[in-house]
Amino acid sequence: MNIHVDIPSCRSATEFLQLLDCLNLKQLVVAPTHIRGHTLDLVITNSAPLKNLQVYDLGVSDHKVVSMELLSSVNPSKPKRYICFRNLKKINPVHLATDLQHLSTHFSSPDEAGEYYNSHLRSLLDHHAPIKSRAVTFTRSAPWFTDGLRRMKTAGRALQRGYKTSGLTVDRQICRDHQNKYSKALKEARSKFFSNTIRNSPGNSKQHFSTVNHLLKLQTPSPIGSSAEQCNLFMDFFTTKISLIRSALPGPLTQTAPLSFAFSQPLSCFPMVSSEEVQNIIKNMKSTTCALDPLPTSLSCSLSLSIAIISVTTHHLSGGDKGMDGAQLPTTQHL
Repeated sequence: MNIHVDIPSCRSATEFLQLLDCLNLKQLVVAPTHIRGHTLDLVITNSAPLKNLQVYDLGVSDHKVVSMELLSSVNPSKPKRYICFRNLKKINPVHLATDLQHLSTHFSSPDEAGEYYNSHLRSLLDHHAPIKSRAVTFTRSAPWFTDGLRRMKTAGRALQRGYKTSGLTVDRQICRDHQNKYSKALKEARSKFFSNTIRNSPGNSKQHFSTVNHLLKLQTPSPIGSSAEQCNLFMDFFTTKISLIRSALPGPLTQTAPLSFAFSQPLSCFPMVSSEEVQNIIKNMKSTTCALDPLPTSLSCSLSLSIAIISVTTHHLSGGDKGMDGAQLPTTQHL
């Protein structure tokens, strides 16, 4: 506050102290808190148990440090969050392959095959790797804080203790110069770390977004479950957007003549796929997966699972269907 509470003749200070007294509050700082004198930094409390109130100069600002100890019976605790996860590493591949052998391959329709595929694979995943929840605490990570910065911080604390003990002007100037160097080194190390992180991951959009979120301290939105209504809203948004873009174009759209192709032999059916082809496709796939997959891609390299995929795919190819309503096949897109 820019009120000199240490001057009794100051009208603003007198009125301010009277207001504190009316609210049953007390101002505890009595020493000058500015290098040119006067008490500008205040500690106001009603009945908080404070002790060891000190005012000293670190030499890094024109204001001094006001330190104190607050006695409290409540231990400060870090905020906790509950996370859900599956321990996929503890899945026994032999037991999983044995259970996959019991999957049926006889269906009356493609929709039945897709529904059976999704539901049974999710059941097997819940059996071998059930969802667990755990309360965890997150601490702020500073990977750019190097050993050199840690040594500078330790040296700065030693200089502060030396200045508080001696009170000499020369010790104060040494402490101030060191704190300025330490502050500059912190900024340079942080900037260099994030610059190298972005520079060393060209084309990695996931790493770039993660770095920007870390810098901006953005809150991660809670995941929203998918539904038919949300999918329709998503589709309607882009349909409306395309219609608006077309309506804003000047003049009528030019009509192009349809292309004609000559086929030597008409396509009467889709070629079927074999288990070897499906297994090769699965093995060459990336291990990335999403929440809609009934089974993670890393667990899909199984002969029994490839047979089930062939059965589902065969129903669609033989029936000429474009896809299953509600079925999620992580590998049929490659087939």
